[in-house]
Amino acid sequence: MGLDFDLAAVAGMAGLGGSAVAAVGTFMFFKGLIMRILAQVIVTAGLSFVGFIALFNFLGFQIIPPSQIAGVPVPGSESFSPASAPAAAPEGAYIKSPWSH
Repeated sequence: MGLDFDLAAVAGMAGLGGSAVAAVGTFMFFKGLIMRILAQVIVTAGLSFVGFIALFNFLGFQIIPPSQIAGVPVPGSESFSPASAPAAAPEGAYIKSPWSH
């Protein structure tokens, strides 16, 4: 009968378009501030990563590849059945605590 379109979809698309225009305008107007905040976030994340690695190293933790820990009994794992153990070592590295012997 004449108009066969969803007014809610039209309103949603208009809102999305308006938000996109506002976001682009805000980015152009506050480009220096946004770049400064992004730079601070990236530098903080990098320094935090380096700090945690240095702290782990200072405390005696070791990063051990999975191939070296495959088959080593894990404390507290006596309740698991051998059938549920993975056939191969999982991917990635693990951090070994010097206090969990």
